[in-house]
Amino acid sequence: MQLLHTSFQVGSWSLLAARSLSLQAGCALPRVVEQLHYLLWPDHGVPRNPAQLLALVDVVNKRGLEVPTGPVLVHCSAGIGRTGTFIALDFLLKMGKAEGKVDVFHCVQRLREQRVSMVQTKHRGPNLKAQQCP
Repeated sequence: MQLLHTSFQVGSWSLLAARSLSLQAGCALPRVVEQLHYLLWPDHGVPRNPAQLLALVDVVNKRGLEVPTGPVLVHCSAGIGRTGTFIALDFLLKMGKAEGKVDVFHCVQRLREQRVSMVQTKHRGPNLKAQQCP
């Protein structure tokens, strides 16, 4: 497996590291993976500025539309806390726009059916409620 790493810029947002990884096994065509790494979200914590989290969701969704070559993969160290919060926030924002209301409990319940312990700590639930669409 061969790996080539380059960096790229996504706007002028200094809180985000953007990387492009090209993976190639043998003679197969290379697969390019773009990584957007949000730098200010501590493990087992919440971002200091909730507006930055909303901006992160927006950047990820816009980038997915600009470069629609594959699915969006969201991950953190364990794949449940920050990952679950990000996925729930994205889901709830889309639900709010489509239906004019959100159901945080139902959203977290559905996520936990798919992956145990999603939205890991009690501090993340209120963070989701604070982010609800206006």
